Amino acid sequence: MNKGQLVERIARDAELTLAGGERALAAFIAALKASLCRGEPVTIAGYMDDAAQFEIEDKDVALAALDDFRQSSADFSDCLLGRRNRAAGAARSLRA
Repeated sequence: MNKGQLVERIARDAELTLAGGERALAAFIAALKASLCRGEPVTIAGYMDDAAQFEIEDKDVALAALDDFRQSSADFSDCLLGRRNRAAGAARSLRA
């Protein structure tokens, strides 16, 4: 999907004009850039877990890690590593 197709999709799904879709995408990108420039993490985990185009390895482990992530201040990658380690039989995970 290219930018033009994305704008069309946003406009159609949000019932906007093409110009409105373009503004919505520009606002989204500006918000992402502003957060990243301030050093703030941008989290989109959980928005694509039901998309048919994605195959998630060990989906139950990934979803449990997503729950852990939402309830803690840890990074998603740390939550996923911890869940994978526990699924493999580890009693705990150590940080370096």
